Amino acid sequence: MKLAVSGGKLGVVVCDAFHLVEAPLRQALEAGRDLVELARMAPAGPSRALPERLDPPNARPSHLICIGLNYRDHCRETGMSEPSSPVEFTKHPSALVGSGAPIPDDPELREEVDLWSSRS
Repeated sequence: MKLAVSGGKLGVVVCDAFHLVEAPLRQALEAGRDLVELARMAPAGPSRALPERLDPPNARPSHLICIGLNYRDHCRETGMSEPSSPVEFTKHPSALVGSGAPIPDDPELREEVDLWSSRS
């Protein structure tokens, strides 16, 4: 189950269907609604086919806190051992894009990443 936005409407994705939640995310948060409860109630409401593009539930967060190496397959893929506690890192809010959205291409940054990865 994933929270997402489509056409400006908050919903949850369950089994390849987009289920609408009755209020935009901001209103739900301001009203003190429990998002887990909203997500549980959504499949009972109206649904539609999964849209081609889904936007993040919060398009302009103040910061992004991420968890890395949070499942065994990822640890194996990277050749790293499982951490004893979650690995936290941050990303700039501009790193957030919706599914199917274009990722801005910066040739200078791409060159720097290619150089860095070739040294690894």
